[in-house]
Amino acid sequence: MTRDASEHEDAALTQQALSALPTVPVPAELAARILADFDAVAAGLARRPANRWRDALWPGVPVWKPATVLALSLMVGLAAGALLPSSAFSGDNTDQTQVSSLDSGSALDLSGDL
Repeated sequence: MTRDASEHEDAALTQQALSALPTVPVPAELAARILADFDAVAAGLARRPANRWRDALWPGVPVWKPATVLALSLMVGLAAGALLPSSAFSGDNTDQTQVSSLDSGSALDLSGDL
């Protein structure tokens, strides 16, 4: 017996067993309570500060999407900063001189003479 035939036989047996089970109708009161509880939980989640920020930045999406976009942008920025050369740190700028704040005179006249 091949694997496909075995899977088909298993599916047919499962379908037969499920169709033989009795069905129980759900009372309308129970369905209404479940839906009301779901709405109450969803309203409570919407009041959280993180969800308010999420809805202000990118309304109607799960929390993981803005977090993923932020993480990817941080990784791209860090990679660009690490891999791209900077002219400020290259050895080509040998004509620059270092100026210290101690090289200039004081702007304060502490003796009181003008």
